[in-house]
Amino acid sequence: MMRVTSGSRRRLAALGAALALAAAGCGTETAGPEPGGTASLVAFVGQEGNQPALYVQAADGTQRRRIHFDGAEDPIPGNFTDLPRLEDANIRALGPVSWSPDGKRLAVVVTLAYDQSEVVVVNADGTGARVASPNTQIILTNVDWSPDGRKLAYGMSTIPEAGGVDVFVTDLETNRVQRLTQGANVGGGHVRFDAAGLGVFYAKSVGERETPVRDRLSRIARVELGSLDARTVADSVPGTVEGIARTGAWAMLLRNETAGSGQDEVRQLVREPLAGTAPSILLARGYLVFARLSADDRWALVVSDADPSSAQTVQVSSVIPAQGGQPQRLEGVDEDVVSVDVFYR
Repeated sequence: MMRVTSGSRRRLAALGAALALAAAGCGTETAGPEPGGTASLVAFVGQEGNQPALYVQAADGTQRRRIHFDGAEDPIPGNFTDLPRLEDANIRALGPVSWSPDGKRLAVVVTLAYDQSEVVVVNADGTGARVASPNTQIILTNVDWSPDGRKLAYGMSTIPEAGGVDVFVTDLETNRVQRLTQGANVGGGHVRFDAAGLGVFYAKSVGERETPVRDRLSRIARVELGSLDARTVADSVPGTVEGIARTGAWAMLLRNETAGSGQDEVRQLVREPLAGTAPSILLARGYLVFARLSADDRWALVVSDADPSSAQTVQVSSVIPAQGGQPQRLEGVDEDVVSVDVFYR
């Protein structure tokens, strides 16, 4: 069950309001993922005492188990060998986390030391942990699987103190790490393999707009794995990119609707076309924290804050059809979740 702390009655009322806000403005109602796309497994990073912890459970909140770390193979050439051992007690931070396309493995960012993190791949039952990136810099974007599950894309620093963040890909079969960009500065941005696995989309902040409220302006580009040629797909798009369709036809963005005034900001989650004349689609509205797309672009996972005060956060995780619809609540996901991903059968 989701933990409810002090002020539970007020928070439960706020929870209902948050879910109502999340559904506002959406299209045709649905009961959630349809046959062939059922939300069946949830992985999330929470806390176990003072330690970050990775959990896997069913979408209804049952069958929760913690993924424990007790060492890992490191086949990446040139990795530093004197880091603390990858075990629960040595982990300083975990997340983001991402399911493989077949739901059998997880990729999670693990921090073991100052100014350091690494991508670790582990089986869904907690076995077979292996390092899948260089381990002397910091991973500063999400981690995305190629559609065939053979490669991982991520944004990683190239100089100390989280600087020089560029896009990298690891081939999990050959352990080759390939740098795709030079000077892209994608720290805090987003990466996404295209549908063929031959290129990677990436998003970065390129400035701000002031009206109607202050918001980020984002650039979305695509780089080829073979030639390393990069091109801009869309520029100065208002909002923070939370997902990019594998076709490159649209992106999912969080946009500020209100400025902060002692309460959390109201945000909109928008499906925005990157070319053509298709209209924008409002997927959710409310005290939205973050969102992410499913591997097949059919579903949006949305994390909302059920407590609109700025003093604390009570997070609620829901699934919404990427074409618009009603949210389906994910049960049993802790309110202090750092990162969450859903596998859809």
